[in-house]
Amino acid sequence: MKMVTFAGALQNNVITPNATFDETPAAATVDGVQIHDWNNVYHGVISYQYVLDNSLNVGALHVEELEGAKTFYNTMEDFGIGKPTGIDLAGEESQPLPPLSQETALQLATSSFGQGEVVTPIEMLAAVNAIANGGVWVQPHVVTSITGGGKPTTVIKPETRRVVSSQTASTLAKMMVGVIDDPGADASEARIWPTWKGQLAGKTGTAEVAQNGVYSDNTIDSFAEFLPESDPEYSMICILREPQVAPILRYSFYDAVPTVKKVTQVLIDRFKLQP
Repeated sequence: MKMVTFAGALQNNVITPNATFDETPAAATVDGVQIHDWNNVYHGVISYQYVLDNSLNVGALHVEELEGAKTFYNTMEDFGIGKPTGIDLAGEESQPLPPLSQETALQLATSSFGQGEVVTPIEMLAAVNAIANGGVWVQPHVVTSITGGGKPTTVIKPETRRVVSSQTASTLAKMMVGVIDDPGADASEARIWPTWKGQLAGKTGTAEVAQNGVYSDNTIDSFAEFLPESDPEYSMICILREPQVAPILRYSFYDAVPTVKKVTQVLIDRFKLQP
């Protein structure tokens, strides 16, 4: 969701990757509730690239506030959050977003970093793919065409819509490369250097699981990636639900990121991909 938050901010020219701000010390307070980063430390003056690299909740909240509630909400809708994708598989479900008039400041704040929203994997991957597709959301499909039975072949034409400009998509895609390649970045374990340096784009996700209305130590860890960044051919998302390891290890960079790296290497080897 931080990717969606940043897409709206870049599109509306309220941030640039290298612009800086002074992060609220330790935690931000919204509607009387404290919001803090995963490591609960104050990071000082940091860039927006650093926020994305290190998946900082307070920074994402700051970006959402710069956008404004209406712009942020509209961006979520544009990227298909809360809507069925229309994929040609039975039983797709979705949880609609509440009307903007019913969203509280706290709900919008937590949505900026993905807490409190419920999406399907294909819904989230379709949003990621919109960045890989140069800012165009494309309806996911399993079937490319229908043929046989003595009837003319029917080619499936997926629904498409532009959600951000090609320039915004390009900027954000390069920021997502930084999430893997920048020093100390969240997804550094996904690197395949030197051959694929600068060509793998990704974003981590670590969501706390609510139990009886209270967030617990259990998590849903995820990592989405597309490649090559300059001309994307493949995208994927890995999700691990409630990994059974020590709580300190329940973060996507410990499990989802290295898993995606293994799959990426298989893709590269099998299809003899070149960056």
